[in-house]
Amino acid sequence: MGQILLFIIALVIIIVIFVLVISRREAGKHGTNAKEEFVGICKSAVETASQKEERKQKALVMIQERSAFAQGSGETKGAISNPAEIRKTLGVSGP
Repeated sequence: MGQILLFIIALVIIIVIFVLVISRREAGKHGTNAKEEFVGICKSAVETASQKEERKQKALVMIQERSAFAQGSGETKGAISNPAEIRKTLGVSGP
């Protein structure tokens, strides 16, 4: 248990150092400081997480609507089987 915790802490530290090094390198390319680049990286990550959460909520609503429709019409399965329709509803591109 202690080794796993130590490994996770070391991994987090390595990731933070990596992000800081990359942000300093990018700052040099763009003529900004590392803090601005780091904030930009974090902002991008938060936006991506927000978009994922929004898509997840859309998927849950779609599944609940299909399930309610299937129950109301007497169908036994409310599965969503059309991948194109799912991608369109969630606003993501196909494979």
